[in-house]
Amino acid sequence: MVDRIKNVRNSLLSVAAVIASVEYFKIWTKDNYDVMHCYTRVNKVGQDSSVYKITSNGTSSCDTDAQLKQIHKKLNKLKPAPSTAEQPLTAATKLYCLNENLEADKVIDKVVGFYAENIDELKLSEYCQGAIHQLI
Repeated sequence: MVDRIKNVRNSLLSVAAVIASVEYFKIWTKDNYDVMHCYTRVNKVGQDSSVYKITSNGTSSCDTDAQLKQIHKKLNKLKPAPSTAEQPLTAATKLYCLNENLEADKVIDKVVGFYAENIDELKLSEYCQGAIHQLI
């Protein structure tokens, strides 16, 4: 009788563990859907500038929203270190812009991001269609 109770208890714990892992996978997939379908690349634009191009593409499930989310994640990783009162960030400030090619159907990179150091703001403005923002 005791063995039978242990077997039932072990079976219930095993089923609960399987259900918990499936639920965790569903939640993780919902939050990180873009990570599974999009990959991000950073390429330097030109030889003597600090301008970088960030693109995100992948499978057919990598839509514009997922591309935008991945580029924002990459930009957040590139934030400068927090400044102190003695050393304000002036020359090391990062600038960025996002270009969205939403009307182009056959374009793979529907969202393209650019970022650069503060000193290359003029070069960055050559690539940007919209406003230039500061990484804070």
